[in-house]
Amino acid sequence: MRNCARCGKSFEPPPMGARARFCGAACRQAAHRARRMGIPEATLAAVSVLTSPEPDDEPVGLLMGLEDVARELQRVLRSEYTPPTAKASLAKEYRVTLAEIAKATPAKPDALDELLARRVRNGAPVTPRRSPK
Repeated sequence: MRNCARCGKSFEPPPMGARARFCGAACRQAAHRARRMGIPEATLAAVSVLTSPEPDDEPVGLLMGLEDVARELQRVLRSEYTPPTAKASLAKEYRVTLAEIAKATPAKPDALDELLARRVRNGAPVTPRRSPK
């Protein structure tokens, strides 16, 4: 068994011939297009695992952290060698990655909320917080 260099899925390579790196023609073609745009295969594997519609128990192709994927997508988007036809899909992947990072990052409490919680703990009288106008 081998893992696809693009999507990370396990596949059985053919017994004869060259060692297969991809699970099928679609992944081989997508990897070829990505190489032409200057996107490393590790980034493609990580992005395809992160955005796959069916969740895996253990993402095999995930080689980089979400922040690394976001940085790499940003670099490719800003590159002069990235064709304009690829920028829309890369921007979508970038937005999805940033949303995943935001979802995984715990929210920091507001300084006023911390002050209110401290007053409640100390038994001080508390007035409700007014919303900004």
